[in-house]
Amino acid sequence: MTTTPDLGIPYIAASQAQPEITHNEAISLLQALSNGVISRGLNAPPVTSPPTSPAEGDAYIVGTSPTDDWAGRANCIAVYFGTAWLFLPGDDDNGDPITMGARQEGLRVWVRDEDELYVWTQAGSPPALTWTPLAAGGDASSADVAQLLLFQAMGI
Repeated sequence: MTTTPDLGIPYIAASQAQPEITHNEAISLLQALSNGVISRGLNAPPVTSPPTSPAEGDAYIVGTSPTDDWAGRANCIAVYFGTAWLFLPGDDDNGDPITMGARQEGLRVWVRDEDELYVWTQAGSPPALTWTPLAAGGDASSADVAQLLLFQAMGI
């Protein structure tokens, strides 16, 4: 499957069977970026069996020591889609996971339970890439964040 190079969002291939599946997956990933995540720092996914299953579209920033279905996806954004977790960044064209790194620097996501906008950037000493609050105190509204992400996607 062909994907975008930095976030691994799937492209629809020419003459692809069932292109709606690829399209819906891509839309779900983009929706997580525009709506934000529920929480950040979890290392294990919420229970995935009824009655406490995650809802379609639930999204989280994965912690630094992930386990279970999130193993190997440290600092990624996990999105529940259908019956499985999708990740931002996803997989490359060879199907290998794309790790969070310098290519994703500047990625922004609203963390709803903290009412805070986070950006993937270098911070600390020595500098390391990490999720960092963009503005202390959560002074940006959800609408501001949605507009910022829309403008970013449009290249404005």
